[in-house]
Amino acid sequence: TGISHGIYIRNMKLGTTFPIDWVLECTSQMKTPNIILQPPTRDLPYQELLLEEAAKEFGRYFIPMFVQFYPNPQQYGSPEEYKEFFIKARNLFKDYAPNVAFIWSINAENGKDCLLYYPGDEMVDWIGINVYDLIYVNDIKNNKNIFEDLDFIYYLFQGKKPMMISQLGISHYSNKDHGYYIDEAADKITSFYNSIKNSYPQ
Repeated sequence: TGISHGIYIRNMKLGTTFPIDWVLECTSQMKTPNIILQPPTRDLPYQELLLEEAAKEFGRYFIPMFVQFYPNPQQYGSPEEYKEFFIKARNLFKDYAPNVAFIWSINAENGKDCLLYYPGDEMVDWIGINVYDLIYVNDIKNNKNIFEDLDFIYYLFQGKKPMMISQLGISHYSNKDHGYYIDEAADKITSFYNSIKNSYPQ
């Protein structure tokens, strides 16, 4: 697509070793690290004992970075549990890792349902929108307008928080003939970038 990204993403589970080599590599290339911090396990997502050490690790080198903390919150239990844990994590990171900006990231298609999980303006630095799309759905070209889902979140938060597309995936593989539609996917990503720039200035 001809785009050189300024932010690099890496997945990490809470409680695992902090990827300092990767963070330093990003920094050396003038790229901002963006770590998606996932639960240690799906069955026991809320392990408070792991939070303080994680915050200390993220703040040890004072490198500016983003953290997508427990993205797409509907998969982690009740809204109350999620918000309580998010707030505890954010407060610990404020104490031990002031170099970290917290992203509350949600899937564009679940935007309305995810509002129950919003931990509050004071706990969130950025709003992240995760967008996933396909070239074909069941052998039929996908003509869904992905901006219909994005619009709701954008217009709700545009005056309150800085926003980003925190994850973007346009699949170039399709079960249509089990083929790879790389050019079409690249075109769709390029169109997406242009639309974001022109229609969503925030």
